[in-house]
Amino acid sequence: MLPPPVIEDLEAFNRNLLELCMKDLEREVMIPLPRERFRVFTLEKVSTDSYSFIRYDNQRYSTSPEYPDCEMWLEIGTTELRVLNEKYEEVVVHKRRYDNGFEPVIDFENYIGALSRKPRAFLSSPYFPALPETVQGYLKNCAYAELKKILVTLVPIIRDGKIGDAAAVLELHEVCTTDGFVAAYRALTEDPRALPSVTTPFTPAQQPYLPKLEQYSALLAGRPGGDE
Repeated sequence: MLPPPVIEDLEAFNRNLLELCMKDLEREVMIPLPRERFRVFTLEKVSTDSYSFIRYDNQRYSTSPEYPDCEMWLEIGTTELRVLNEKYEEVVVHKRRYDNGFEPVIDFENYIGALSRKPRAFLSSPYFPALPETVQGYLKNCAYAELKKILVTLVPIIRDGKIGDAAAVLELHEVCTTDGFVAAYRALTEDPRALPSVTTPFTPAQQPYLPKLEQYSALLAGRPGGDE
């Protein structure tokens, strides 16, 4: 408002003042925010053991079967650890562990190919003790073909953090096959409520079934005591 304006038309003056204010706002506009979240981490080189595990901060983390006894890169964040190969390609991401747990942190999905090819080797690997004892006992008693099948079935369950539900199924039910396990697992974990009906313009009309019992009544009427 300085120098003091000369106002001959108040409405015109207000319109012009609004335009000047909007232009002045552009002077204060900040640059757009980045599309990706800024990641804060420390990059270190680590070595894997013969089982393709790395060790960091007294914890063991899995990588992938094709990386035994080699060097890899480790992105260390406050909540996660990101393992990279020598080309800086992501191999696996783990939640960073701060407790004093002795069992390794494992991403079973990366090992499913190796497990399905050599399922018996899994029983003596570092991955096996990470499972609940009930699951361990069941796997030890499986025949070769059934062991291969159940391991493939357990991978998505482990990935979703629901291996405890799988252990509960084996404790509550006498499971003999993978198909039996899947049926019992679904019965335990899936919502038992009926699914809502879905209709479309192409859905044929549904006529309720009403049983007709006249013929049966006529037959029964011909029997002794049939009309009682």
